[in-house]
Amino acid sequence: MHAALLGDAEAGKLSLITKHGRPAILAVPFDGMLVRFGVNRSIALHLFQPE
Repeated sequence: MHAALLGDAEAGKLSLITKHGRPAILAVPFDGMLVRFGVNRSIALHLFQPE
């Protein structure tokens, strides 16, 4: 699980981790967008990026 989470972060992907089917953690890649725009805008920008 750790390797997949790290791989997704390196690829610039958000990761949602659940516990018993309920959201527990949202992992946001530490990238230029996070530094430049902060957490809220970075999440929004990641959600609207084409894959």
